[in-house]
Amino acid sequence: MNHSKFTLALWHFYEQLSEDGFLDEFPVEYIAPGEIEVDKHRIVFPNGARVELTAMERAIYRLFLRHPGGFRLDMRWQYYSELLKIYGRESESSDIDWKERRIDDLCEDDSAHFSSHISHIRRKLQAVLNPVDVERFCIKRHAGGIYRIGALKR
Repeated sequence: MNHSKFTLALWHFYEQLSEDGFLDEFPVEYIAPGEIEVDKHRIVFPNGARVELTAMERAIYRLFLRHPGGFRLDMRWQYYSELLKIYGRESESSDIDWKERRIDDLCEDDSAHFSSHISHIRRKLQAVLNPVDVERFCIKRHAGGIYRIGALKR
């Protein structure tokens, strides 16, 4: 097993022990949401890596940065107004109705759009970051069905 695969396996093991309550604190330093910069076109991580995202992907990532404890995807309607506001700033369109329709589609109960955007974000992180940082900084499902960014202080 090469070094990065071993490190990734170890990360998953300790993360699971932490979530199951066997460890009081995960032995990797958590970061504050403000340590990840999101500008008009990309995310800039603490190590300087830059990942280009679409306006919708940036809006979703910003939403999770604002909620480090995460949330269940079936509860996304509770974040509708906040997500619309964030997307309104991220999108270059001036058509307010179009922006609302995009967020409506994203939050539909029977839609897989939200999960699809999360998958796209993960693939873009995989193209730039090392495997452990991908796991730390991607939005993924954790205990109790909560989706969150694992590296963030809660």
